[in-house]
Amino acid sequence: MTQMKVIGVAGYSGSGKTTLISGLVKILTCYNIKTGTIKHTHHSLDILPKNHISDALMNSGANEVMVTNNNNFVINRSVEGHERKTISDYIYINSASDLFLVEGFKHQPFPKIEVWNGDSQPALLAAADPYIVAIAVKNKDHQKLPRNLCITTLDLDDHHAIAKFICYYFGLTIQ
Repeated sequence: MTQMKVIGVAGYSGSGKTTLISGLVKILTCYNIKTGTIKHTHHSLDILPKNHISDALMNSGANEVMVTNNNNFVINRSVEGHERKTISDYIYINSASDLFLVEGFKHQPFPKIEVWNGDSQPALLAAADPYIVAIAVKNKDHQKLPRNLCITTLDLDDHHAIAKFICYYFGLTIQ
């Protein structure tokens, strides 16, 4: 099995992580790179309307329920014993993607790009996380970064440059 390509987008709430990931998916898809996303949430996962048949099936004790239509499918799978999963546990469930962009799981060991806002987030996650391979920051905040920072700095507003950085990082060919 080939090594799955996974890169996280880490940062504090409101820093622009989801906006960046959405932009990257559009660009990477244009590069013919099948891009999957994983987002961790602390909220419940009510993805279908209340009283949907899938709720009854899950509540009956089914370990997994798949709901399909002509365009999509959704799998609702129970986590046994509510054990904490690693990012790898989720990645290998879906091997249809060439690359995964992950939001959340920021304390797990896989490469990440930190999204940093110099006005509201004085502390850099990169200072304590050796898996952060680059920092994406708005142009106006570049001068607020520490001068001795030895990490690639990307312009948060240039999603194309960040997508190219990711492709280069993983050796992906842009088509």
